[in-house]
Amino acid sequence: MSEPEARAARWTEERRELATRATREARGFGAP
Repeated sequence: MSEPEARAARWTEERRELATRATREARGFGAP
């Protein structure tokens, strides 16, 4: 895997983690 690919994969993983956390927090506030 090239450096740009590694960076993109890491970025994607971070975005997924942030989205999961945001969804979990939103659910805690009564959102679907």
